[in-house]
Amino acid sequence: MTYDHRLVQTATLGGRRSDEPVFLPMERHLALGFRDRHQDATFWCGELLGGCGGQVGVKIYREKVAHFAHHSSTNQCTRQHGGIESADHLFAGKQVNRWLDAQGLPRRKTLFEGDFENGGTCHRLTLPATGKGPAILFEFTERIGPDVRRLLDQGADRPQAWFVRDNTELVHRLTRSEGHALRFRMRTDGFERKVDVGTTSLEGRTWWRPIEECSLEMKRPTEPPAVTLPGKHSRPGPCRSHGPRGRALPARSCLTRTSAVCAQLWSNGSGGTSASTAPGSGRS
Repeated sequence: MTYDHRLVQTATLGGRRSDEPVFLPMERHLALGFRDRHQDATFWCGELLGGCGGQVGVKIYREKVAHFAHHSSTNQCTRQHGGIESADHLFAGKQVNRWLDAQGLPRRKTLFEGDFENGGTCHRLTLPATGKGPAILFEFTERIGPDVRRLLDQGADRPQAWFVRDNTELVHRLTRSEGHALRFRMRTDGFERKVDVGTTSLEGRTWWRPIEECSLEMKRPTEPPAVTLPGKHSRPGPCRSHGPRGRALPARSCLTRTSAVCAQLWSNGSGGTSASTAPGSGRS
């Protein structure tokens, strides 16, 4: 079977402005399972996907791959991205809030920035700062543009925690200024897209774990909350990191059952974020 990745695989549930994403597998047996799971649902070419807002239906064939198709044959949708990654920002927003909820922290509003009106895709997912933590930004762009520069400048006064996908320039900037870069990537798990998080060191090595296997701890209000990425070893290791302008922070033990990598998201008044890695964890 030939896979045509120009076909639309993603949609939103319930309405044109919905932020509830779904993706339709191309394989027939998986697509049939998807349809069975959503028998009473309506699917939309959602505006947060860069879509036209029209309703779409599930098309499943024997010789061709499954895909979503607009109900109207005269639809003039200008959506540019329909592949499996085109709804990753919506899946990420859902999963990060589930993760915060599992840590006993309040869910946050999800803000999506992108070229949606012109059929484009998401540039950035932001979960605004709360009284207990910095703003969390998931960066989908691949270069540092004016918006990223503006946000980095704001970070001098406002707490920020950047998670970067494939923006090499931003990763290099963060590792140079903070000694690390926090990263994210997406993967398919059943009928969902899941978030992995990691840290990239100054040497360019990255350690990855599923976000649901990590913990967010704030032991004292004056200490940075630690995001702990469990690895292969059961012995907790020391976690040393550097603050803004290379100032060393005290080493601390990340006390989890299988701690090997510790990433810290914090603000000390200058809005810096920090992460560190320990040898022995899985890396890419």
